[in-house]
Amino acid sequence: MAIKPEDFLKSSLGKPVLIILKNGEELKGTLRDYDESINLTIENAEKTGESKKIEFFVVKGSKISLIASQ
Repeated sequence: MAIKPEDFLKSSLGKPVLIILKNGEELKGTLRDYDESINLTIENAEKTGESKKIEFFVVKGSKISLIASQ
């Protein structure tokens, strides 16, 4: 049975997620919020290959290719 995106995001709030963007970049962090356009707010975000953490990062929904729980 397929899970609805809204249900997945709701169950992932406050948990670590992996986000793959359409340009191939990968972000890891804690999902803090989302809206109806799947715009995401990620806390303690880290881009793959970079050691610097970003306290809050907003990802535009149209730029997302994949969201996975960790």
